[in-house]
Amino acid sequence: MFNNRRHSLFVTLLFVSITATSALPFDGQRKGFVLGGGLGFAPVMKWSADAASGEKLYGFDESKAGMAAHFVIGYAPSNSTMLVYLGNSTANNSTLLRRNQVVQGVNALGFYKYFGRSKRQFFATAAAGLYGFDASDAGMARSRFGWLIGFGNEFSRHWQVGLYFASGTTSADHAVNGMHLLHLSLIFSVLAY
Repeated sequence: MFNNRRHSLFVTLLFVSITATSALPFDGQRKGFVLGGGLGFAPVMKWSADAASGEKLYGFDESKAGMAAHFVIGYAPSNSTMLVYLGNSTANNSTLLRRNQVVQGVNALGFYKYFGRSKRQFFATAAAGLYGFDASDAGMARSRFGWLIGFGNEFSRHWQVGLYFASGTTSADHAVNGMHLLHLSLIFSVLAY
């Protein structure tokens, strides 16, 4: 019987804490906890590398369009400023890598600044962190420093469209002398606050 009461108390406390905390962060004011994500199009997804084979140097360069995704989670100390962890990535099928899927993007700590009246605000963002490149089927996966800048418009409460530019490099290994990566993405996203 004691175990049953303890179980009931635990379930009650869990229910109360979940319902209380889930109601507070999403109060319609940007100030506080923020969570969002979106999908879009990447008109430019470029990667290039210099590879060495003996004494010869070969260059690889590919630029294609692809799909894009964006994710943010963080805290807004005011209704016009957000401090976030963000992920902005793109994917396509590489012609150079025999149709293997290539995913590249940045995972970073970022800053959003909103301008204008509420519900219809423009924003600018900047972030720095790791830029990754993954073509696992071709045996290529690496990451190093990268950055992102962007701007956009919150055209309706919680809904926004943004244009993001990200770039980075990767370290050298035994076959590749480092990679240069960049992408441009147009993202439609929803932001819960």
